[in-house]
Amino acid sequence: MEFNIRKVILLKEEIFHENGPVQIIPRLRGAAIAIVANPYAGKYHEDLQSGTENLKELGLMLTDRLISSLGGIKGIDGYGKAALAGENGELEHTALWHVPGGYAMRQRLSNSKAIVPSAMKVAGMGSSIDIP
Repeated sequence: MEFNIRKVILLKEEIFHENGPVQIIPRLRGAAIAIVANPYAGKYHEDLQSGTENLKELGLMLTDRLISSLGGIKGIDGYGKAALAGENGELEHTALWHVPGGYAMRQRLSNSKAIVPSAMKVAGMGSSIDIP
């Protein structure tokens, strides 16, 4: 099954302070977001395993774009991932992102030693999700 990409969004924040002293060099926080079609939405599928394999390339592409937007891996000291299935999706559909999203980051950030925490949910248009 294919997860056709509708759009990719890159966000980058420069944080100079959060109630502490103002920093000359800001901390960076970023997100790479892909809006994709859910080929499993709307009906039951017993085997979802192929979806994980099909998302690996997307995981690497998003990771590479985010690392580039943040100026390289040198300053990256934390990471997380999230997935949101639309109204016709199931929570299990978001689990397909666990391996491709996490392993792409760990592959590109070669010194990563921690798991990649995640948040998953089913929600409608305009919903938010907190990324750990």
